Amino acid sequence: MQSSATPPVPDAPLTVTDWAVTALDGSPVPAGAAGRARFALAPGGTAGGSLGCNRFSAPVAVEGATVTFGPVTSTRMACEGPAGEVERAMTRLFGAGPLTWKVQGRTLTLTAPDGRTLAAEAGSAAE
Repeated sequence: MQSSATPPVPDAPLTVTDWAVTALDGSPVPAGAAGRARFALAPGGTAGGSLGCNRFSAPVAVEGATVTFGPVTSTRMACEGPAGEVERAMTRLFGAGPLTWKVQGRTLTLTAPDGRTLAAEAGSAAE
């Protein structure tokens, strides 16, 4: 007997996916910053994108279920309001040490050792 259920969505790959940050510590990204914080991890060991206001790049190492961001280098525009809050939260999270990562369907969750989290939705493959 065949099931009429929709097949599960395959998990988006951790690398080469454009990730749009949707939530930090379980709270949705504020409306004034929604869609602005994005990043991608390249297979060659780098990450880059936007922290919500400034562009950034960082070395990154993926080992099993953990990802570790090296020092974040970013542009230096003054960022206030929701975009600045998102930027500061992402910078702290990326610097928190090895992050546990999990992809379910098109959603990535990064979890810091202290329990802080970042959720992101997959966009298109990074160019």
